[in-house]
Amino acid sequence: MKNILILGLGRFGTAMVKPLARLGNQVVVCDTDEENISNVMEFAAGAKIGDCTNEKFIRSLGVEDFDIVLVTIGENLQSSLVAVTLLKDCGAKCIYAKAGSEMHEKLLLRLGADKVFFPERDAGERVANIFGRESVFDCIELMENHAIYEVAVPSEWVGKSVREVNVRAVYGANILGVKKNKDASLDPSVSPDFVFSEGCVVMLMGETSRLSKLINRR
Repeated sequence: MKNILILGLGRFGTAMVKPLARLGNQVVVCDTDEENISNVMEFAAGAKIGDCTNEKFIRSLGVEDFDIVLVTIGENLQSSLVAVTLLKDCGAKCIYAKAGSEMHEKLLLRLGADKVFFPERDAGERVANIFGRESVFDCIELMENHAIYEVAVPSEWVGKSVREVNVRAVYGANILGVKKNKDASLDPSVSPDFVFSEGCVVMLMGETSRLSKLINRR
């Protein structure tokens, strides 16, 4: 479980609240519009109304206590840049920010954002799946209730072969490839005799509902 702060409840920020909360994270939201906040209060653990470009307001949030701060006010370039700068100055541990262009992305990274994402490229549900679970490194939605997950190998798989784990029978999923670690290149040629080791990353394709049960066990 992570403590996550979302600054800005436009379409993208709003879309992230529910899935992040359902993954067991404590989500606090901030926006200048009380109506936007009321629309997500069913899933949010807390909410603040205020201007994210105001230093006094940012400091009042205690941003250093959150595992991740998501800046989703990308429609206004200046506002998002100011917000990231203030978050960095106030000791935010990890800042993810939404960008509207490549130039916007470069500026956000220079100001201290740890990662920048584009809503046109990364749907809210997909980003939530990645940020909300430490064991999930990537997620690609294929269709309703089907996706490809890149995940850390579960501890109970370590020392066992692909044949022994029997992912297809147990989870209804197919193994598309394996990495020695999350930064290594993907090896798509995985034999039934391949033995999983500590630190391995596996790419799985299958039903989201069934794979989520595996991921949530970690």
